[in-house]
Amino acid sequence: MQVGQSEGLENRPFNAIPNAHRIPPESLQTICSLSSEEAYYTELVALGQDVARDVLSSLRDAAYLPHIRQRFQSEPCFKISLLRDSSARELLDSAGAKFGVDGQLRSSFTAEIQLEGASAPHVFTFAFEPREGVPRRIHSIVGLNGVGKTQVMARLAMLLSRFSKQAGRERRSTLQGEDTLDPVPSIYTVVAVSFSAFDEFERPTQKQGEAFKYTYCGLQSAGGKLKSKDDLLQDIRTMVSAEMPQEKRTLLKTVLS
Repeated sequence: MQVGQSEGLENRPFNAIPNAHRIPPESLQTICSLSSEEAYYTELVALGQDVARDVLSSLRDAAYLPHIRQRFQSEPCFKISLLRDSSARELLDSAGAKFGVDGQLRSSFTAEIQLEGASAPHVFTFAFEPREGVPRRIHSIVGLNGVGKTQVMARLAMLLSRFSKQAGRERRSTLQGEDTLDPVPSIYTVVAVSFSAFDEFERPTQKQGEAFKYTYCGLQSAGGKLKSKDDLLQDIRTMVSAEMPQEKRTLLKTVLS
């Protein structure tokens, strides 16, 4: 991508350069790159560190160059295109370690969410850095009944997981809508827990959830009906089946006791 890039194939950074022609040096000064395939970085490692670092520096790779990530991470093209796949988000944080760069996890971010009927987006700032040595693991959203707390959480889950039925139909990222994250944080999986019988919000099917790393845990079935006691018991049996690794089984027994 390049600075200020808009949608459309014609706006690709090297679109006007014929195949097999050398890229002008000045064209490399305004670009940023990132791969969504771990094999890309693994194969660069196989070429040797000197060659790999030269390639990553020339293509201004955001996982390798922290200052490039800092400059580009708020650009729409960066969030919509380069981070389109969840694998790219993980590689943004982890791939640099293959080339001697310390990873920098993003644990603070701002979410702007446009609720129906609101005159402006609601702005939420989340900061999970330790304070006075104690990790800040929990944030609460407090409000009267009916003001939109559940919808905020549901929309936030969509932003973090990139799941959206409408976005899927239109083949676009959830980060192309009215809601925004800045910067996109180092969160790779979402677990939505809702044990209210009255909460209604969009959520993925099991297959979609596996693709977007989004897990729903609650009282409603995939078809939107309330689960019976037998259904809930079956869910528990499935979760603690013989397929659960022994270390997780031991941890679960310890916690439940």
